[in-house]
Amino acid sequence: MDIKRNFIYNVILTLSTYVVNLILFPYITRVLGVEQFGVIGFIRQTVYFFTLFATLGIGIVGVREIAVCGDDIKRRTQVFSSLVTLSVITTLITSAVYVGAIFLVPKMHDNMPLMLIGLSQLIFNTLLFEWFFRGIEHFRYISLCSISIKIIYIISVLTFVHSSEDYIIYFALTSGTVILNAIVNIVYIRKWVGFSFAGIRIKNYISPLLRTGSYTIITSMYTTFNVIYLSIVNTDTEVGYYFAATKIYTIILGIYTAFSNVMFPRMSQLIAQHDNKNIKHNLDISFDILLMFAYPIIAFCIVMGQELITLLSGDGYEGAIVPMQIIIVLLLVVGICQIIVMQIVIPRNEDNTLLKASIMGACVGIVCNIIFVKELGAIGSAIVLLVSEFSVFAFYATYLHKSHIFDIPYRKIVKHAAVGIPYAIICLGCSVADVHIVWRLATSAVLCIGYFVVLHLFILKTPVAYRLIGIER
Repeated sequence: MDIKRNFIYNVILTLSTYVVNLILFPYITRVLGVEQFGVIGFIRQTVYFFTLFATLGIGIVGVREIAVCGDDIKRRTQVFSSLVTLSVITTLITSAVYVGAIFLVPKMHDNMPLMLIGLSQLIFNTLLFEWFFRGIEHFRYISLCSISIKIIYIISVLTFVHSSEDYIIYFALTSGTVILNAIVNIVYIRKWVGFSFAGIRIKNYISPLLRTGSYTIITSMYTTFNVIYLSIVNTDTEVGYYFAATKIYTIILGIYTAFSNVMFPRMSQLIAQHDNKNIKHNLDISFDILLMFAYPIIAFCIVMGQELITLLSGDGYEGAIVPMQIIIVLLLVVGICQIIVMQIVIPRNEDNTLLKASIMGACVGIVCNIIFVKELGAIGSAIVLLVSEFSVFAFYATYLHKSHIFDIPYRKIVKHAAVGIPYAIICLGCSVADVHIVWRLATSAVLCIGYFVVLHLFILKTPVAYRLIGIER
């Protein structure tokens, strides 16, 4: 299956996730209110934080190791069985710590019903085995299964969640999607691989899982823990603002992440084959796609920030506007880091580089949390994320410069920034129009899309733009 088809399936998968968010987000923020929305945000981030310890780096190592197996069924079974065994062990240990934390941490104990529901999500998340299907590049199944479950989820939320008192039901339904997905995957995966205790080599994977897992855990100190810290030193309302602010960013970044996830197993194979020509070709395509879309989206979200937050979240979320405008800049920075990590560092098994970068970001994040979050709330958390991600980018840029593996195309970055200025001008012109916010957003979006088409198809004649619409040049 080629990269383009995999990318389409993965984009469908990612878009389905964020279409669900776009459908339910305005509804949930209005029904639950900013405070209850903040409580749910705290619980979700706490569960996710513990999930990182349960799964360690299996989401990365698993894809890489399964991809390298190719069509060797015997080796695939051995790798799968070893990784699953390790994952079950770490999940049992993490679950025990999680239960203990419920009784020891006041904030968690006060929300015990939600925390116990989260425990089921923590356990079943280990049994999703999505890393396996990504490793064999079976994105069609992942997409179709996920979309079907999400449709059920949308219908369930709209049916059963009608007031702020239904926040427990909402979280139960959210966790239920993970449980249902895991059950379906457990049944379906038997078609592709079996589990066997014979030939299990746990020791072979402890080190890479710990290294990569440490990377994800330490990275969470400025991407996940900052939300937990915000909830502890500030209010649930500020957490609600922060989650509303990050929603647009995560939706858009998720689309590019879909492309990175597709490229990861393919780049692992190319690096194993020492195919340097296609490695560079794929990296160039990745940067072109990122730069084409990042600048117009950043300009649109910064200038039209008030309109976007009002439309998506409703009244009472004005405190999310500035944090969103700060965070959206990271589309470019994090997008570049994703290319470096998913297409250069991880496929080359340079897990120590990942660990060093995450330590850098975590140290900066901890210091910034202490300085900014208590006084500035959601804005402070946005600053923490921005500064931390920039420090990680600086680390990777230095690493690439010293290793001479690949040169970040700085000239291309500056060039796209220059031709991206009209996007901001268009949005500024539309933002002052005395019409309803929907018309301001729609008009600026249409005009920006028009400029985008003219710029890349007729002025710059960007090759990847033609490839995206199926025209070879």
